[in-house]
Amino acid sequence: MASPMRVTGAWVQLLSDWLDRENLPAPELRAVLDSRGPADIVDLPLWRRLLEQAVALRPGVPAPGLAIGALVRPRHVGVLGYLTLTCQTLGEVMLAYQRYESLFYGRDLVQVQGGEAGMTLRWPGEASLGPLADSVSIAALVTFMRRLLEQRLAPSRVRFVFPAPPPAERRAYRAFFGCPVAFDAPHTEVVFPVSFLGLGLPRSDAGSRALLDRQAGALLRALPESDG
Repeated sequence: MASPMRVTGAWVQLLSDWLDRENLPAPELRAVLDSRGPADIVDLPLWRRLLEQAVALRPGVPAPGLAIGALVRPRHVGVLGYLTLTCQTLGEVMLAYQRYESLFYGRDLVQVQGGEAGMTLRWPGEASLGPLADSVSIAALVTFMRRLLEQRLAPSRVRFVFPAPPPAERRAYRAFFGCPVAFDAPHTEVVFPVSFLGLGLPRSDAGSRALLDRQAGALLRALPESDG
């Protein structure tokens, strides 16, 4: 039986950072967020509820999940985030994410496929967390890669499982990702040109790679139902 999906306490601190940026006191919401340590497990119903409570404080903002995801930093992703900082190319980053994704979601979900059309990161439709949480996750993924490369790279295309939002929000998605964005898709998907795989990270730290790789591997083996 597969382990249930979840996120971590480090990840939900994205909401604390967004509340700070928006100058929103939200004492009750912050109390829940502050009660979770970086390594704590946060189940998906709670994560979705926290997101809904946060964006309700700023009604009328189109695609708020994009703004939340754009605040991502390595600390929000735990050891996986810091491990990517040691990679030398974007291709290495994608491989590290594929190998250690279960440290984040509790399960291996992503499928990485290469071909003439590009390098595809794909998540099954049944793994969708809903419009808001999915938007946060994919916005964070693309933002994280942009920060690593120190350039505003644009995917070839992005697809979401959830239904198409109103026109103003669709324009916000396209402007954020800089590429065509589709909705009502059978799976969540981000496609990059194959040439992106060889892009070097300006601030990579190869000296710390082995140490963080061992740490991530140990955490992976400690997960329930781990398969060495």
